[in-house]
Amino acid sequence: MQTKSLSVVDYQSISLSSSIIAHRVQDLADDVRIQLCEISKNIIALSLAVDENNDITDTAQLVIFIRGVNKCLEIREELLNIVPMKNTTIGDIFACIDKTFNSFNTYGRKLFL
Repeated sequence: MQTKSLSVVDYQSISLSSSIIAHRVQDLADDVRIQLCEISKNIIALSLAVDENNDITDTAQLVIFIRGVNKCLEIREELLNIVPMKNTTIGDIFACIDKTFNSFNTYGRKLFL
């Protein structure tokens, strides 16, 4: 089977409404979440890294990374979440981390702070 190579003009002619783009982005996000859940099944321990920065609109953003080790001692590092925050107190940061980890269920028992 031979595939046709698409040109820039072909791609520019594709109509993408905002709802189609939003749906595609949600599909990608769901796929990443599924992949992270699959990866987490083999992780025996993990560490957490967080960073708080302000975006272009001066909204605080908490970036959460995880680094996990599996049974073969292979290290995997992933961006887990980016969370917009109204306040940047320790309690608010912990609440964002807790909410993120609760959405993945399996990480909490393997976390070393």
